[in-house]
Formats: sequence, structure tokens, C-alpha cells
Amino acid sequence: FIDEMKMLEKLQHPNIVQYFGIYKEEKENQFFIATEFMNKGSLLVLLHENVNQFSSQQLLDFCIQACKGMIYLETEN
Repeated sequence: FIDEMKMLEKLQHPNIVQYFGIYKEEKENQFFIATEFMNKGSLLVLLHENVNQFSSQQLLDFCIQACKGMIYLETEN
């Protein structure tokens, strides 16, 4: 887990959420991950809560951006 988190620190791309670090709460043995603030929350929740509120072009743009992020992640292994 820690190794994966260290790897995430190196990833930077406009189409992935930026990872900043991790904090371990010793008392309760919990981990907290600090990421870039997403003012509209996750894309999945946004789409579910706003069904039929986006145009076909907007949905296509979401898909293209997600694909660009996945392509970047694949190139980084």
C-alpha cells in the first residue's frame, strides 16, 4: 500500500486527480489520503445525480478526458 502511494506522488497529468500524501492515524490504525480538491465530487456521483443534465458533447468530453488519464497511467505502468 505504501509503495503504491509513493508511486502516486510522481504522477502528474491534467486528467487525473493529483495525490498529495498520506497520513496514518496511529490510535485507530486508519489511513487518510490527501488529494486535489474536486469541487463537484467524483465524476460517477456527478453523473448519477444529474442524469440527463449533460449534452452528448459534454458526455463525450468526459469520456475523452478519462481516456487521456488512463492512457497516461498506462504509460507510467
